Amino acid sequence: MFGMSARGLLSLLLCFLLTGCGLRQGSFTRLYKQASFPALTEEERARIHDISFPLEVEPTKLSFTESQMALAYMTDLSQEDLISLYRTGMEYWGWEELGVVTAAESSLMFSKPSKVCTIVLRPEGIQTRVLIFTTVKKA
Repeated sequence: MFGMSARGLLSLLLCFLLTGCGLRQGSFTRLYKQASFPALTEEERARIHDISFPLEVEPTKLSFTESQMALAYMTDLSQEDLISLYRTGMEYWGWEELGVVTAAESSLMFSKPSKVCTIVLRPEGIQTRVLIFTTVKKA
């Protein structure tokens, strides 16, 4: 598509989603429902062992490579409950909290010696969409 790789297109889409640019209210929901995202393999599940998830959710992968991943899920938990869950759970798994932004959409940033994680909490009606992005740190 105009010489852009699938990885480049996905990166551009994720950039727009993270910043809220380019999509009207509800557009991401329609895009997410139209796309078919595969479930995690056992190997991928092992690689996310150090990320907390509410018990009732089954994350789906948006992207998963050797150096980065993007996951998503919907939950009935509020942003406040999710912020509390991730602050406690990520600390338990050895992540250092870098910062939290609380607004209409909230973001949490965490770090480990070899990787970073950003968690975006996006209210959608009575549910919250959770987007989780991790990448390895550059040497």
